Amino acid sequence: MIEQDQLSNSGLHRNLRRPVVWVVTALSIGIVTDHFSSLSLPVWGGLFVVSTLVALISLPFQRCSFVASLATLLLLVAVGGGRNQFFHHHRQADNILRYSTEESRSARVSGVIVSSLDLYESERGPRIPSWLEVDNSRFVLKCERLQAGDEWKTVSGRLSVDVKGHLVHARIGDRIELLGKLSRPQPVRNPGGYDFQTALSRQGIDGLFRVSHPQAVQVLEDSGPFRWLIPRYRETTRLRIKQLFVQNLSEDSCRLALSLLLGDRTQLQDEMRDRFVDSGTMHLLAISGLHVGILAGLITIVCRVFEFSPRTTITSLILIVILYAMLTNHRPPVLRASMLITVICLGTAGNRRIDPYSALAFCAGILLLWNPGNLFDIGAQLSFLAVGGIVWSSRALEANPFRAQSLGVPVAEEWRWVGRLSPVASYLYQGYVVTSAIWLVTLPLTVATFHLVTPIGFVLNALLIPYIGVVLGLGYFFLFCGLLIPSLTLLVGGLFDWSMQGLLWIVDWAHHVPLGHFYCGATPVWWLVVYYLLIAWNWNLYGSRQFVHGRWKVLSVWIMVGFAIGLQTPQRDGLRYTVLSVGHGLATVLELPGGETVLYDCGTFGDGRRAERTVEQYLRLQKISHVDAVMISHADHDHFSGLFKLFERFSIGTLIVTQQFLDFEQSNVEEVCTAAAMHGIPIRIVSADDEIGFQKTGDAVQFKVLHPSSSFHSKYDNANSLVLSLEYAGHRMLFTGDLERDGVEAVLRKSTEPFDVVMAPHHGSKFSSPQQFFEWANSSIVLISTGDASVVARLQDQLGPDIRVFATQNSGALTVEIKADQPLHVTPFLEQ
Repeated sequence: MIEQDQLSNSGLHRNLRRPVVWVVTALSIGIVTDHFSSLSLPVWGGLFVVSTLVALISLPFQRCSFVASLATLLLLVAVGGGRNQFFHHHRQADNILRYSTEESRSARVSGVIVSSLDLYESERGPRIPSWLEVDNSRFVLKCERLQAGDEWKTVSGRLSVDVKGHLVHARIGDRIELLGKLSRPQPVRNPGGYDFQTALSRQGIDGLFRVSHPQAVQVLEDSGPFRWLIPRYRETTRLRIKQLFVQNLSEDSCRLALSLLLGDRTQLQDEMRDRFVDSGTMHLLAISGLHVGILAGLITIVCRVFEFSPRTTITSLILIVILYAMLTNHRPPVLRASMLITVICLGTAGNRRIDPYSALAFCAGILLLWNPGNLFDIGAQLSFLAVGGIVWSSRALEANPFRAQSLGVPVAEEWRWVGRLSPVASYLYQGYVVTSAIWLVTLPLTVATFHLVTPIGFVLNALLIPYIGVVLGLGYFFLFCGLLIPSLTLLVGGLFDWSMQGLLWIVDWAHHVPLGHFYCGATPVWWLVVYYLLIAWNWNLYGSRQFVHGRWKVLSVWIMVGFAIGLQTPQRDGLRYTVLSVGHGLATVLELPGGETVLYDCGTFGDGRRAERTVEQYLRLQKISHVDAVMISHADHDHFSGLFKLFERFSIGTLIVTQQFLDFEQSNVEEVCTAAAMHGIPIRIVSADDEIGFQKTGDAVQFKVLHPSSSFHSKYDNANSLVLSLEYAGHRMLFTGDLERDGVEAVLRKSTEPFDVVMAPHHGSKFSSPQQFFEWANSSIVLISTGDASVVARLQDQLGPDIRVFATQNSGALTVEIKADQPLHVTPFLEQ
């Protein structure tokens, strides 16, 4: 009884000094549980009812207060799980999802535009085919009807619509009819790949709809002018601002200003985005607390200059910040910053002390109830962590020795030399203390997500704050003048443009600083979970008076554990060959038992960035930073278009090609050889009967070139493909590139032993895969890298039931594993 009394008097409920934090924690547990489980909405409803009854029954009894607190937390867990279930999984019976498949199908749909119409400018450059240099209009459609045959069916749900070209005759709130291709978002198809399907689901989007031309979009009527009055005014204002930028700023400044002031990154080219990423300043392009905070500071200064009353100042702050959040399409970081400033202003007006962690938790709770998917949004996560880090650093800021000297407070002898530099030193001390706190809480998540560390960003960001304040201040004043005082637009626009050019120069310089950024492998999820639990403990989020000593030491030890994990090199106990899913193209990774890594082709049809990202994500997942050899089978764009960025981000040992590949009349061939030379990558030319060896692996793996010979020359690039045989642990594999025509005939003239695995030539094309070739290879397994799902059935019919056929379009990435004294094993990624 005594122990029970002690539990009730000093137990859980006595330590709930930040109840809002506990509420948000419970909501988050419910959301995460629902995300990783198959619990239905009735289960969450049952838990809610039971928890509510237990809490109500226990509440009047003092000895049962602990039970009441626990039941209340379970109730909130049920609310979080139920809300996530309803938002992501609870769909009506007529949802558009039931009429769509992963393969796109022609369809006619009508509905209402419920989002901004964003224009995405296409990437342009020598490696982008001209037919891909088409801008796209994108918006969200709330579905109402779908044409099935000759009749229309009522449907529900939302589609992400992509229209090729500029859609100028429709606007938000219009009821429209579209003719195009309907499909479901595809699941993750490669290890370490981006989960586009889940990302759309978190936004409440059920499918994709692609329209080939704006004329295939017909406006039927206005769905309700009063309902869409405010969103349309917002879109009109955004359009006026964009026109203002185009008329008064240089091209690069215009692109940057759209992102910096409106949160519109649709016009950003990859090159500019990469510079900001590599310089550690990417956060400037995502409107967050920094932007809103500077805006709030400027408003406060203006109000003081005009001697507004405190109440008028607070009212102005709240109204302008809310309007700015609406103008920037109320993304989670902006909403967080706007709500936080609003809470602080209301607390100040009421002479209430605001606990920063509780205020932050309150904002998080609102965002989670609005959209539970925000819990998994990397931008929202980093935004909240950064603000939490700033709050955490407040104690160190109070101990600023430079500030003490500037105030005339007695300080230690070793600090007296600062003298007149104390204001500057004080700023630098504060800036780097805050930056250190932010880095400590955000860096592990950044590394886990983007595999990037930017030391130059740590140095630069604290120094940039005053300049960013000037840039944003000029930008906000430019918006004000452009909308209300047009006569000043030219002058202020010129100043703003110069400031933007200066920012771009700084970012470009930081991008090229040696060792200013580097890439690294993935961070284990379990280590991250424990790390952020320790961060919460160090922040004392839950106000507990227990276990407060030694928190820093435990966190430091765990950080060292993380470093030790990062330095470890994964051990290989065999050979692994992975054919990644890149559509119509080829990108394969060979991981040899000695630790070497080889790429055989890396490209895709059209925009090679798909292959580039896919291979990079896979290599980061496997903690591979060095590629010993890159082999290019032949001179087709879809076999090497993804290599260029990989040359920059990984160390490459050797580029292996054939003499036939070196046709410099093809601009892409010259470009890839130039890129290799720029990065110091030696080029090795091979031909038939050459053997390729690797030092650590030795003779355990034998590579032999089968084709082409030095004397073979075909007018067809595909026929010149580099054909390799690989032998390891008694198993043989054959790599064929796009071999066809006279190239196939040349290979068939060679004698060979049976192969266990064969890559189907030319993506399984019926013109490149004659029956004679497969009879010659005598393989039991055929792999196909293709974007055509019908190839599997055709080849299976051709080869018969005894041959196993796998294609990346049907099965995702294909992994072949060979271990000594074990049978060869093929694992399709989508069937794991």
